[in-house]
Amino acid sequence: MEIKLPSTVKDLRLQHFKVLTNEKYQQAMDIFSLVDFLVEFTGEKKSKILQIDKADIEKMYIHIAKLYASFKPSKKPPIDIVLDGQSFSLINPEKVGIGWHMDYTTADIKVDPIRLACLLYYPTGKVYGETDINDNLLYPIKDRYELIANHLPLTTFLEASGFFLNRQAESIKVYQVANKILKFLPKRKLKVNSNGNQL
Repeated sequence: MEIKLPSTVKDLRLQHFKVLTNEKYQQAMDIFSLVDFLVEFTGEKKSKILQIDKADIEKMYIHIAKLYASFKPSKKPPIDIVLDGQSFSLINPEKVGIGWHMDYTTADIKVDPIRLACLLYYPTGKVYGETDINDNLLYPIKDRYELIANHLPLTTFLEASGFFLNRQAESIKVYQVANKILKFLPKRKLKVNSNGNQL
């Protein structure tokens, strides 16, 4: 019997993320939990997984856990990627409309990491939030959801989401520092001369 497992960390896909980060698999597991984990991770039927030797089940789990633990993010995620022949580009939050920012703030990596990934990578050359003449949204998430789930490397997703979190943290720091500076600036009244010019 053959159960296909990823051989390197680059073979992990976004669809694996939800299983790998599920809280029920983040603690000591009995054989029943290991079976459930492998069913969810591989997509195989439980009846097939139940035919595997206990020692092999444990080896498979350890192999997957070691792959995930071996991930070391790079400082910058790839800007342009190709998934199953379709081109996507990393969103530049400084050059995208407010609609994207609103969608991004409601995205939850724990609830739906695939939706978040669909916000981070957008079809190349397309405008986020663009509509047709009937006001229908062009390039909606549902049109690329499965493609991104099945083809986006997990490493790319982790690098991109980490990159955006770091940027968000940096802008919060800048905002906090700016507010502190403004608090300590001496408050002075503006004096204006008879011509309306500031003195």
